[in-house]
Amino acid sequence: MYSLHPYAPTNSSLTLSASLERNQHNHLSVRYYLQDNQNEVIFSPPNHQPNRADNLWEKTCFELFLGFPGSCRYWELNLSPSGDWNLFRFNTYRHGMVEELLIVSLPMEVIRKNHSLTLHSTLDLNPFIHPHQPIDASITAVIILSDKTPTYWAINHCGNQPDFHLRESFSISLNPKESLFFRGYPG
Repeated sequence: MYSLHPYAPTNSSLTLSASLERNQHNHLSVRYYLQDNQNEVIFSPPNHQPNRADNLWEKTCFELFLGFPGSCRYWELNLSPSGDWNLFRFNTYRHGMVEELLIVSLPMEVIRKNHSLTLHSTLDLNPFIHPHQPIDASITAVIILSDKTPTYWAINHCGNQPDFHLRESFSISLNPKESLFFRGYPG
């Protein structure tokens, strides 16, 4: 479990944590837990037909960044509590952004209870990341407060302003699971 922290101190009582796991099938499971005891967060209403959408980070949005060690290329996954999503690929820092069209749908589970929200999604990496490829990751979020103030949450903030694209902040190493290497017969 990873704890996320706002870039700038806030008077908010919010807590945000996340888990991330790459399984033996090269699927990446991400789960966010937001505790909002004071009802401080503005959420987009549920979309009963969730789809790929742009500019999700302009509202409350959970994000995940993935890259290869030693490479400039990286991906940005946006997950909205509405159920909408998008996945972008960048060639270098903030340049060459295109939608990753190898992923055409992304199931997501969003549970709102009392003063909490849990968002879970599993991304099949196989269409765009080889099972043997190590990955560096960063778990982030943009949380819009009830006064419409955006807050920027991450495990660590490496810049002198909020910037989730900085590769130094991709601090989680997701190595291939042992079973990925043994696809042949035992013996």
